[in-house]
Amino acid sequence: MTYLDLENMNLRDEFMPSLSQALSKNTNLKTLDISFNSKITDEGVKELLPGLRKSTVSEIRAAGCDSLSPSAKKEIRQVAESWAAAKWARDRSQETPKKSS
Repeated sequence: MTYLDLENMNLRDEFMPSLSQALSKNTNLKTLDISFNSKITDEGVKELLPGLRKSTVSEIRAAGCDSLSPSAKKEIRQVAESWAAAKWARDRSQETPKKSS
């Protein structure tokens, strides 16, 4: 599974530690959609971040999460962007250089 759709699932902060733990063990997930879960707050994001940082998620959708502050939204976006950038760098370093003739 590369896309986890949790949009509009009435998620709350108390679910975030379990989600965080699951994310930290997943090696295939690329996109996490938690959009329109208005009961997730900045505290929930704090619980989610450790697992998110260990995950392979490179895109997070959080539209309509109205309880999140702009800084919390920015923080989860930065985690995904930093993973995507690190993956790009790893992929580039593994490319074999072309031989010049």
